[in-house]
Amino acid sequence: NNGDKYEGTMVEGKRQTDANGNNRKAKYSWANGAKFYGQYVAHRCHGEGKLWFPDGTFVSTTWKKDVSALENFEFKNGDVYSGDISTWKMHGKGTLKLENGDSYEGSFGNNMFNGHGEYQCRSGDFYAGLFKDGSPGALGSRGESGAGEGYMTFANGDVYYGEYDSGVPHG
Repeated sequence: NNGDKYEGTMVEGKRQTDANGNNRKAKYSWANGAKFYGQYVAHRCHGEGKLWFPDGTFVSTTWKKDVSALENFEFKNGDVYSGDISTWKMHGKGTLKLENGDSYEGSFGNNMFNGHGEYQCRSGDFYAGLFKDGSPGALGSRGESGAGEGYMTFANGDVYYGEYDSGVPHG
């Protein structure tokens, strides 16, 4: 047991609020503190439901096969997210405006910048390229781990285009 807990109906070994389509709700709690209260179909959040994030913020939204979209969702730390979520994580396309004035627009995976994206720093620095687990340039051209390409425009007007390795300009 990983510490997760489900309270509700199971149908053929899968979470399901009601095999007959009635609007009964179930509760799922993750070990990290996230919680979902709502409808399940075939082991996935599906229909109306409320999601609580580990920091205590929550949202009421409509789910389709574990995926939902949020608009201007504000976390307790002041960050604002608009985009796709899967279960309790930012996953898919989205925009994150950080409380410190920085912003990111692009692909998310597992609550981190993953895939192509653009990061704008409040200082004026700007990066566009691939991200892996939150670090710029950490994907190769075919998506494998290692060096990748991106470009950075600095507030002073300098421009760097080239390889990044583990988030650091390299080459």
